Amino acid sequence: MYYFKSFIFLSLESGFCQAIYIDTLGVFAKRNSHIPKESMYHVFLLDNENHIILVGNPLTNKTIENHFMKIVTKRLEMTSI
Repeated sequence: MYYFKSFIFLSLESGFCQAIYIDTLGVFAKRNSHIPKESMYHVFLLDNENHIILVGNPLTNKTIENHFMKIVTKRLEMTSI
C-alpha cells in the first residue's frame, strides 16, 4: 500500500496527466498467466500506441527509475517541439 500511495503522490506532484491503470483485483494477472510472478515484472511503461517500452517499478529500483526519467523527459521534450 505504501508504494501505491507514493506512486499516486509522485504522479500528482509531477503534473503527470496521462492514464494510469492499477489492477487492484488482479484481473490482468489472471488473464496473462504467462507473466512471471516476480513483482518487478508487473509494472509497465507504455508508449502512445500501447507498446511496452519499459518493464520494472521505478519506485523500488533505482536503475529503472533512471531509465524511466530519461524516457519520460525525452518524450516530453519531443511533444513540446
